[in-house]
Amino acid sequence: MTGRDRHLLLWGPTGVGKTTVGAALATRLSRRFLDLDRIIEDEAGRSVPAIFAAEGEPGFRERERSALRALLKRDEESVIALGGGTLVDRALRDEALRGAVVVTLLAAPRVIEARLSASPMGRPLVDSATPEERSARLGALLRSRAAAYAVGHLAIATDALEPVAIAETIAVRLGGFVPLTISAANAYGVHLAPGAAAGSVAESVAAQYPTTSFLVTDATVAALHLDPVVAAMSRAGHAPHVIVLPGGEPGKNIDSARSIVRELASHDADRKSVLVALGGGVVTDTAGFAASMFSRGIRWVAVPTTIIGMVDAAIGGKTGVNLEHAKNAIGAFHHPRAVIVDASLSRTESPRAIRSGLAEAVKSAAIIDSSFFEWFEENVSGLAASDPALLENAVRRSVEIKTDVVERDPDEQDLRAILNFGHTVGHALETAGRYETFTHGEAVSIGMVAAAKVGRALGVTPDDVCERLARVLEALGLPTEAPASLREAAVSHLMADKKREGSKIRFVVLERMGRATTRHVTEAQVGDVLLGG
Repeated sequence: MTGRDRHLLLWGPTGVGKTTVGAALATRLSRRFLDLDRIIEDEAGRSVPAIFAAEGEPGFRERERSALRALLKRDEESVIALGGGTLVDRALRDEALRGAVVVTLLAAPRVIEARLSASPMGRPLVDSATPEERSARLGALLRSRAAAYAVGHLAIATDALEPVAIAETIAVRLGGFVPLTISAANAYGVHLAPGAAAGSVAESVAAQYPTTSFLVTDATVAALHLDPVVAAMSRAGHAPHVIVLPGGEPGKNIDSARSIVRELASHDADRKSVLVALGGGVVTDTAGFAASMFSRGIRWVAVPTTIIGMVDAAIGGKTGVNLEHAKNAIGAFHHPRAVIVDASLSRTESPRAIRSGLAEAVKSAAIIDSSFFEWFEENVSGLAASDPALLENAVRRSVEIKTDVVERDPDEQDLRAILNFGHTVGHALETAGRYETFTHGEAVSIGMVAAAKVGRALGVTPDDVCERLARVLEALGLPTEAPASLREAAVSHLMADKKREGSKIRFVVLERMGRATTRHVTEAQVGDVLLGG
């Protein structure tokens, strides 16, 4: 489900322009506009200040909860302006995040204070006899609600923008937007921003009002994509300190993560800093993990520059590094505040790297969407030739699939395990080849075919599914069998897999094209397939 398929809820502190922006946004999107406070006033027959005076804040909040829940049940997608405290209630916030797209409008306290001073509208929780008292009340209110205001699918800094410009910014961002809700305390969006990565990164960072900003990349990506992003962040007033890592899977280790943490510490990072990870899966995994460790977790933004990063690595909050012979053995779930996906950045990738990324997209189709797999079969020649429009479509649908799975199972307790299809054997092959023989996608390609064969041996996977899967992967130019020289070494690494449960491995197999399940298998059952070729 995209950002255009749900109600749009505008919320944030008092004085950020929710009502004015909401009306302009509704006009821009040809939607109905609703103001929650006005609806409450109509139902109560008196103004919000009068309700506060007669019933107190608890009475008003009860009316507010009832009114919003009724609006969320309506079929017609509307733009709804909320009050500044509507979603402070955690349970109501969770309902709103799962039933709508929550857009948080923000502004610096001094800007809010200036706007309130110029407004004749009554604000029950901050109105006072003197400017000094109002300033104190506003500061206390913002501090008490800071954690709630930090949660939303999309955040927009309104300080220097007029309402119509804010509405236009939201409308443009929603044009390619997939909301992702983990919990009432954790929600964000995947922004599909073709050709607009730099500006989207700057907007996302600015809306977090960081004390300091950092950007992690690698030498290859820095030469190709760094300057526009740094320039955009600098224009927004958040010039980053840049940290450049060595490129490639061999550099995805605890030493690289430690070096990022040291740079953060030596350049005045704190809990309100923001880190941008610009690069492929190695960069986003490593930088995200460093962000999870520093000060017990700081905010970060993922900006994948490779197909494999866009369709898989940067989405879902899995961060980590390799430990010698164990892939991703050290890591944490630490979700970014935003993921910026600009498929045009992948045009600087080599054909081999693009093919590698497409392996993960094929995986998404095979495990959950048979029609998407049929699309691969129909368009495999164009995809093999890196047709830009086809690549963008493959990225978009893969993002939708992964966000849907992650939203339903954020901590990989059940459903999300199917995203590991092909990865048990794939990780073992990567390790056996010392991360030099195969790219990640190539190893996963071989792993998917091996998993299909294991499923067939178990009586779960039909023959035609194995054949169709191998045919598409081969047509994309991907390997489907492990070289004999690596098979025994790969088998020896199987039990280092994170999905091992005792003496067995939780292994993903296909019941049919577009439907995956898990089975507990032994090392020998997988080894027989690998060693048999």
